[in-house]
Formats: sequence, C-alpha cells, structure tokens
Amino acid sequence: MKSKLKIVAFIILSSLFTACSNDDNGGSQVDNFQSIIGKWEVIQTGLRIDGVETLNDVTPLCGGRSAIYEYKADGTFIITTSHLNGVGECDVHQSTGTWTILNNTLISVFDGVSEPFIEEILNLNDMTLKVYSEPNFNLNVLRRITGNELLLEGKWEYIQYAWMYSEDEEPQYEDYYVSCDPWTREFKIIGTYYEQNSILNEQGDCHVNNYFNKWKVTDNQIYLLGQTEEILFLDETTLITKNVRLVSDDSNPPFYLYIYGIYRRI
Repeated sequence: MKSKLKIVAFIILSSLFTACSNDDNGGSQVDNFQSIIGKWEVIQTGLRIDGVETLNDVTPLCGGRSAIYEYKADGTFIITTSHLNGVGECDVHQSTGTWTILNNTLISVFDGVSEPFIEEILNLNDMTLKVYSEPNFNLNVLRRITGNELLLEGKWEYIQYAWMYSEDEEPQYEDYYVSCDPWTREFKIIGTYYEQNSILNEQGDCHVNNYFNKWKVTDNQIYLLGQTEEILFLDETTLITKNVRLVSDDSNPPFYLYIYGIYRRI
C-alpha cells in the first residue's frame, strides 16, 4: 500500500511540473510506453557523473546473453539474470514487478520491495534503450531482441530429417523414429542451450544423452560453441535448419554432409 501511495505521490508531483507542457509531451509518453514493450538485453553498463558517461561492454557469465528485461503490455515486467554457481553450473534468477512511464521517467516496482525504482530514459528507439538512475549514477544500454532471435526461444522437438551429399539436391525428409524419449532442444532466454536425445541400448534400456551449450542468433545463423546452423524457416510453430559438416578434407574438393532438420515447437 505504501509503495502504491509513493508512486501516486511521485506522479502527482511530476505532473505539477509538466502541467504547462504541450500535447506533444503526452504523445511522447504514450509512444515511450508502447516502444518499450518487448524483450531487451543489457549490452553495456557504466556510470554517468556530471554529464560524463563511462560505459563498458557486458560479457555474459554463463549463457550467451546477459540480463534480459521483458516489459509486457499489461504493465508487468520480468528480469532474468544468471550466474555461475560453486560447481560451475548456470543458475538463473528472475525478478518480477510492475512498471509505468511518466514523460521520460521509467518507474519500476519490484515485487516485495516497497520503494519504486526510478530511471530516466535518455534514449529509446526501435533497437536501443538507454536509462540512467540516481543516486547511484548507474547507466545501462539495452538492445531489443527481435526477429529470429526472439522466435527461436523455447523448446523444440525433432520430427523429420534429411542427409544429403550435395547442397544442390532437394532434401528428402524422413520421419524421425522415436525409440525412447523425443529428441528435444531448448533455447533458453538467458542464452543457454539444452539438447536431449535417447536411444535403446543392447539391453533394451533407454540411454539418455544430455548436451549443454551457449547460443546466439545473427540474422539466419544459429551459433553454438563449435557449431553453426542455418535457419531455413522459422515461425511460431516450425523450425527448419541446415547443418554443414566436413566429412573428409582429403578429397578435392572436400567432402561435406548436409544435414536438414525439421522441428515442432513444444
């Protein structure tokens, strides 16, 4: 209750200073609210003291991404961060709360925290969000997550495949036979990647293989550590990829295998 009263008081005081502003400011406030909706990754952090900015690139500690801020249209937010624990595994933490915008001020209230967190929006466009918070002088630059990078997030099941020995050949897909559990791959929001497949061993038991990696996407390329896949098609329900593997470099030209996969979103 106190938190809500503090936000209301902040808005009333701010409105007293902006009451004489023209209609363009109101339009800007609406534009800022709509423009910030989506997912953002922190790419630079630093300080802003007496107007002088110092920024440093952020290096993700375990996943392929750093902190992810998701501002939803219903006025709620989710912040996802990760860190390496004592055994070298990636622990993921999420914070939630509510948010609103007043002119160029971003007001966030974290669940379980009484004080609102106030940030000044220094820059906001289609791809970049830059915010500044007092009294700690913190400065953050975030990039919008869009396109294939946004669509790829989630869990997918391997349903069809094709192995071709020439890139010019049309892929002839076959259904993937599930002998045990489905073959799945998961692209998590923080940039971690999990793959699981299983086969029947000679004793008739199900042997499960787990694979962990980092992932990122640039245009139509999925980058995993030591592996690159081309995205041939991607929408809300279907993913089709192509993986090129060198079979032998003794021949001239080198001998490649072209592996195609079709996945459905789980």
